[in-house]
Amino acid sequence: GSVYTRPEARASGVASAVLEHAAGAMRARGMPLSLLFASRLSFYARLGWESWPGSRTIVRRPSEAPAGAAGPGLEITAFEAARDLRGVQALHRSYTGRRMGTVVRDAATWEATLRNGGNPVEDFLVARRAGAPVAYARATTMSGFLILTELGRAEGAVSALAALEGALRSPRQAGPL
Repeated sequence: GSVYTRPEARASGVASAVLEHAAGAMRARGMPLSLLFASRLSFYARLGWESWPGSRTIVRRPSEAPAGAAGPGLEITAFEAARDLRGVQALHRSYTGRRMGTVVRDAATWEATLRNGGNPVEDFLVARRAGAPVAYARATTMSGFLILTELGRAEGAVSALAALEGALRSPRQAGPL
């Protein structure tokens, strides 16, 4: 997910070669389906993918929502690997591990997602209570839309995840997006 070609390398065939290699590896593993959430449909169509129409749902909190709806003691900050990685990994395992199609990540895969996520810029926020991560969310822009690319939460931390979503949508000086 979240592939990006640097401008100076575009139209050189490198993206096509990487995608063909990935598709070949998937075929060799017997994977009958590969799913892309893409905006450059003509690029993928040239390589054999077909569009499967769907719909997007945009969820927003009404502007009347009370400030601090996530409850007292919630702290939202930018992700810092040294401080947050272990907690986020644990949230990922517990939250996404119960869902179909989840990718199990080892240390190398986590390193790759942190290095390559964001298309090429992302906003990665963590919500903490009493210093411990209880939710996280990653976002980037695609085709002019802010897209949540990944999220996770502890059991009972729905309000913390909602607060992260609100923070990602809120303009701020320090946010990369």
